[in-house]
Amino acid sequence: MAKSERVRAAVVGAGHMGQYHTLVYAELWDVDLVGVVDIDFERARRVAAGRKKNGPQRRRSASPLRPSS
Repeated sequence: MAKSERVRAAVVGAGHMGQYHTLVYAELWDVDLVGVVDIDFERARRVAAGRKKNGPQRRRSASPLRPSS
């Protein structure tokens, strides 16, 4: 990976470990935290608050998150 490349990461699950991973990803200089997903949208929203550049968005499937070909 080139020095200028950044990794895009998402956290699946907003429980104890998901919250921990969200904090860790938010602190890494070469990682963009692009999402937090949980079956409980409000819980995911609370965990993501303040850690994403864009506010939380409700999505019904992961397909919009996949890169286009």
